[in-house]
Amino acid sequence: MEEGFNSIEMKELLPELFAREKSFSKQDYYNEVVRICPELKKKWYETIPSEKEIQKIVMDYYGDGLVDGKTSIPEAEKALGIQIGERYKFPHGMTDLEYAKDHFYRYGLFPNFQTDNGRSACFKTVTKRDGTEVKKPDKKLAYLQAWRNLHYPDREAVRQSLLKDWDELCELNPQLKEIKFDKSKISSLIMAKAGVKYDFPHKDIEMFVQEYEKGVKSIGNTHNERITRELKEAGIKDFRPHWVPSSSTIQMMGERLREKEAQNKQQNSQEMARVKSLVERRQQENSSAASVKVAVEQDNVQNHSPERQSSTIDAVSLKKKTQHTI
Repeated sequence: MEEGFNSIEMKELLPELFAREKSFSKQDYYNEVVRICPELKKKWYETIPSEKEIQKIVMDYYGDGLVDGKTSIPEAEKALGIQIGERYKFPHGMTDLEYAKDHFYRYGLFPNFQTDNGRSACFKTVTKRDGTEVKKPDKKLAYLQAWRNLHYPDREAVRQSLLKDWDELCELNPQLKEIKFDKSKISSLIMAKAGVKYDFPHKDIEMFVQEYEKGVKSIGNTHNERITRELKEAGIKDFRPHWVPSSSTIQMMGERLREKEAQNKQQNSQEMARVKSLVERRQQENSSAASVKVAVEQDNVQNHSPERQSSTIDAVSLKKKTQHTI
C-alpha cells in the first residue's frame, strides 16, 4: 500500500522560504503600505520596520498553520487492502513530499482569492463600547499584505507559472489531460495540483474543482448523501472516505474489493488443497511405517520362538560334531 506524509508546520518551512525569496528594503515595504493603505502614512516619530521584523510578522501570522499531509488515500488503501490512488509521477524525479514543499516555497503564501491590491486585508474589525463594529487600519496587517504584494507582484505571471506546472504533470501523467476545468483561475490550478500531490484519482480531482467553480459551498456535505448511497450499492461496508470520491471511484473501489475477495477465496482453496494433500501424504507415510514395524515385530517373534531356537541349537551341535570328526 502507498505511504503518505503527515502535515508540515509552516514554521518549519518559512525560514527556507525567506532564504529563497528576493530581498527588499524597508523603504520598499513602507512605500507599498502607503500605496495600498494611505491612512498608515507614518508620523515623523514613527520608524519603519526592517525586513527581518516584517518576516517575523509573517511568521507570527502563518507559523501555526499547516501544509496538509497526504493521508486520505494511504489510510483508505490500508483499511480496504486495495489500490485507490494513481501513483502520479512528479517533475525531475521528485517525491510527493518534495513536490509539496516545492509548491509551498513557490506559491505557499500567495493570496489565491485576492481580487484587488489587498487594501481590504489591511483593516481589522474593532468593537466599540456601544457594541458597534468598525474597521480600522492595522500596521501589522498592512505590512503583511505589503510582503505578499512585493513577493507576488504579478498575478498573471503566477497563473502562467502554475499553468506550466500543470502541463508538466499532464505530460508525466496522461490521464490528467482528461480533467476539464477553468485554467484561467489561479485557485482552480492550485486545487488541481493539490489533488495530484495527494494522489486523488483524476476523476475526483475533476469533480471537486468543477464543483468549486460552480460555487458549491461545503462540497463534502453536498455529496455526503450520494457517497453513502453509492458505498452501499458498491458493497463497501464499515468505511468512510476522508475525501470526496466521484461515482466512478466508488464503483472502482467496489470492483477491486470483489476481485480481492475472489482472489482470497481462490488462494484459500489452493491452500486447503495443499494442506489436504500434505495430510494424506503424511498418513500414507505413517501407514507404510506402521506396516514395516509390524513386519519387523513378526520377524522378531519368529526368531525368538522355541521351534526357531531349537533348530538353531541343533545346527550348532551338528557343526561342532562335524569339526570333531574331521
